[in-house]
Amino acid sequence: MSNLPTDVGSDYTQEESDMMHAVSRGVGWLNKNYPGWVDKIDLNELDMSTGTNCVLGQLGFDVNWHDDDRDFFEENGFILHHSEDYCNRGELYSILTVEWVDKIRNYL
Repeated sequence: MSNLPTDVGSDYTQEESDMMHAVSRGVGWLNKNYPGWVDKIDLNELDMSTGTNCVLGQLGFDVNWHDDDRDFFEENGFILHHSEDYCNRGELYSILTVEWVDKIRNYL
């Protein structure tokens, strides 16, 4: 797995560091609840900004979640935190996608 920054002097922004930790939690949750999930993910299609090609979408989950589910999805790196800067959401989803790809490649 990738090294998760823990100090302020790292090359990662706080936002990126938070995403990395969230993705690690999401991987842990999937490993516990859906063994073998990683084999079902097409990395060439993975795009965390879309409901169809995100990790959960590729696993067949209904990604039309309700507001009461939002905290779980945010805390586990499946979606961005709702307070993220809307001007940078595309860039942030790209970073989130790259982090998921990195984690998955480390499992393969």
